[in-house]
Amino acid sequence: MLLSNALFLIPFGIALKNGIWIMVAILTINLVLSYVYHASEEQRFRKADIVFALVLITLNTVLVLLGELSLFYATALAVAVAVTLGLWALARLYQKHYAPYHGMWHIGSVIITTLSLLIYLNG
Repeated sequence: MLLSNALFLIPFGIALKNGIWIMVAILTINLVLSYVYHASEEQRFRKADIVFALVLITLNTVLVLLGELSLFYATALAVAVAVTLGLWALARLYQKHYAPYHGMWHIGSVIITTLSLLIYLNG
């Protein structure tokens, strides 16, 4: 899971390069919280990890709404969201295999966040 968190440096770099400071801040907080939570496995960090994941989802939604959604981006985003939600459901359903599904959830989230930034920048 820690390795999949490192992939968030991709949208972080895009946001930083383009001066989308709210995304830079949210991704920084998410990276730190997620790293601390997954490295320590202490439940006291779980709620904060979830809250800031929801903040990231909200920010991604806002960026998409403010951007220009071409057919390509709409299709890519719909597929990424569907696959990521499926992985989330599998992680919840099959707790025994939680770690690989959750790691894939991180990858899906990276893809969605990157697409959200590109849609926003396309607008």
